[in-house]
Amino acid sequence: MKWARRLLALVILGLLLYVGWRFASDNEAPIAVSYVLGVLEPVPVWMALLAAFGCGAAVVGAIAVYELSKARLLSRRYRKRLAVLEAEVHELRNLPLSREVASVPAELAEGLDEGTVRGG
Repeated sequence: MKWARRLLALVILGLLLYVGWRFASDNEAPIAVSYVLGVLEPVPVWMALLAAFGCGAAVVGAIAVYELSKARLLSRRYRKRLAVLEAEVHELRNLPLSREVASVPAELAEGLDEGTVRGG
């Protein structure tokens, strides 16, 4: 099965190289690129498009890194808060229960008999 994956990857790579070569050969016309800071000397259309694609990918990558780091910091904060809350629950579980009915709020104690409140 590995050889089939490798063969498929080589075929896809070959197709991409062929399509890229065809695109570059069909778009050889030189153009002057104007941007905010100035004008570049004439370059082939395919090179200008490739540079624009690369700049766009870099901007999207930078935004993705920022968002992922923000999500990672938020996740870390939530994990720390969860650890604190789990420790608190563990401490509450280890507290001794009171044997007195007076410690139960009055509205809860009305519906319970003394055996239920005392645990037996």
